[in-house]
Amino acid sequence: MEYESLYTSQKLKLTLKKPLRPLRVELPVKEFKTTPEELVEIPVTVYNLSSKLANITLTCLGLNSEWLQFDADWMNQKSTRTLTVEPGDAQKTRFLCQAPKNTLSKNYLFSIDAKSDSNQYTAREQGNIKILPEGIVKFSCDDKEKQIPEKGSKKSQFATYELVFDNLSNLPQQINITIPEIEQKKCEFHTIPESLHLTPGETKNLLLAVKTKRPLLGLTQRLLFEASTHLTYPDSQEHSTDIFPEPNTQVLALKIRPIIPFLLQILSGTLLLLALLLYWLLPRAYHTGNVNSVRFFGNGSLVFSGSSDETIRRWQVNDSPWQLNLLRLQHKLPVIAEKNQTKKAVRVIRQSPKDNDRLAVGLENGEVKLWDISTNTEINNLVTDKANRVFDIVFTQNGRYLFSGHGSGLLNMWDLEKIKSSQIPVPQASVNNQFTIYALALNENQPVYPLLFLAGKFNKIAVWDWNHKRRYELKYTWLDWEEKGIVPVFGQQQYITSLATSHNILASSDNAGYLTLWDANKIRKCLINNLPILPINQKNNQSILQPSQTKIQPNIGTKFVNKSCDNAIITQRRDGHSYQPIRSVALTQDGRYLATGGDDGKIILWSLSPDKNPNTWLENSQVVAQSDAKINSVDIKGFKNSLLVTSGDDNYNVKLYRVSEMK
Repeated sequence: MEYESLYTSQKLKLTLKKPLRPLRVELPVKEFKTTPEELVEIPVTVYNLSSKLANITLTCLGLNSEWLQFDADWMNQKSTRTLTVEPGDAQKTRFLCQAPKNTLSKNYLFSIDAKSDSNQYTAREQGNIKILPEGIVKFSCDDKEKQIPEKGSKKSQFATYELVFDNLSNLPQQINITIPEIEQKKCEFHTIPESLHLTPGETKNLLLAVKTKRPLLGLTQRLLFEASTHLTYPDSQEHSTDIFPEPNTQVLALKIRPIIPFLLQILSGTLLLLALLLYWLLPRAYHTGNVNSVRFFGNGSLVFSGSSDETIRRWQVNDSPWQLNLLRLQHKLPVIAEKNQTKKAVRVIRQSPKDNDRLAVGLENGEVKLWDISTNTEINNLVTDKANRVFDIVFTQNGRYLFSGHGSGLLNMWDLEKIKSSQIPVPQASVNNQFTIYALALNENQPVYPLLFLAGKFNKIAVWDWNHKRRYELKYTWLDWEEKGIVPVFGQQQYITSLATSHNILASSDNAGYLTLWDANKIRKCLINNLPILPINQKNNQSILQPSQTKIQPNIGTKFVNKSCDNAIITQRRDGHSYQPIRSVALTQDGRYLATGGDDGKIILWSLSPDKNPNTWLENSQVVAQSDAKINSVDIKGFKNSLLVTSGDDNYNVKLYRVSEMK
């Protein structure tokens, strides 16, 4: 290095060869999970590793042509893309696919092939799309009531029900029918065939044959039994955990006529029939304590009752139009719950909207029990505070959530899907109110924004919005006082006794005899105006926060907001029950009729047929029954162009009344 005159050099040779792979295609994501009719985006990256400008054609193979969607960014075919890529460069594109409705749930392999116009080399990358299970199996029976013998066959000992199953899912299903053991003792059941194999979109019928012995004498018997559906996978025979029947159970009726016609029995045994008639005309009270809660079951063929005698009983409804009111209910054994099972007075009972075999029972000691009425056994015990009485409970329409209102003002929300019998149940959410809760009502007329009403002491009425962690107190007043310029002041002696809701109507009653109708839609709009803007689902323009998706921790810090919703009260009356307390209100499912029961012993039916004047909403009414006992609970059901009203009172009676629809 010290001598500048010294110099040397060495020649180097660099040979440029063609790349081993002049073309490469990659899938950043190779595994996709989706449901039918949901749009899936498959991103693709292609590399030009050659030294020439190349027009590269990408082709999506393996998916039916109806899966692939047109992409407005690339004006070419659905299953191909042509890209111009510089030497050594890369470009990205995408394929959009959408599985058609009822696409079978399984894995679908696909590949992306790349071909260049500058060489013969092709590249390929594979991926996988898994279609998730979706849908239901619809279970129906058009003719749910049969008789033995069937019409036109005097000697037939069989009655056959046609059960229809429609597979609206994307998985093949095997249908199996089961009958509770307690009902199999009454009749012999045979299914033809024993099971059904349904492919997606297929509809098939299954015949259920019932055989029983006809009595020699007596009246026509009417038996009710439940046919339950169980789904299994055809290949493995394992229970289906992805697809469910809807509904799960059908309640079927069977009339069994005697061998000797009833008219002939009358002619040959008049004295015996008169004795039986006198026996049936004598009313009997099977309960030995105040009846606190009555509820219709399903379509109105059964009534359940809960009493201070610590029992829950089942009653068969006789819907014959010529029957006396005293004979419309028949006590059914066995008892759903005995004293040694509940051990405390039953305050309230409610049936699950989705599981016909499940009851929720609120007890005097603060326990909320889930009860299986098919086996008459306890499923679970939701215990919070055994000294905190339960006054009311209510299910959501999907049957997943249960709300319980307590004497301390505590309102609990239970997620029944997360509660296991081996664990200590914990409420999904709770809110502490400043008043005793006597009544609950859940309005899900608009599922995006459900309203849970709670009311009780101090004539307080509030709405709990568990989605947004807020509780609103509504303004309750006595309109006849305010018309005189007097603002009522409510103390602990005034309280709202009952709530009921249907469609856009909320009905409330208090212990001063006031019956009030509210506009639930106006309340909903009033509360929504005070909420922050929620994220919106782009697909259906609905709030992402649905009740079934809400995740709330127990004992949340709920905000209490006093809210005056103008014109929310539609109308109000006090004279219906002679200014005495109204203990219970109930609405029909269509919201056209309202039943009330009070301390005056009256059961009143109100026709809610509003015209332009809101004051006429409660003008049309009739007294269904009058007794000397306080009415604690009423329920109402529309049935065969008439109305059925049931009641429970302080004389330990459960009664049923059939009323023609009011004009």
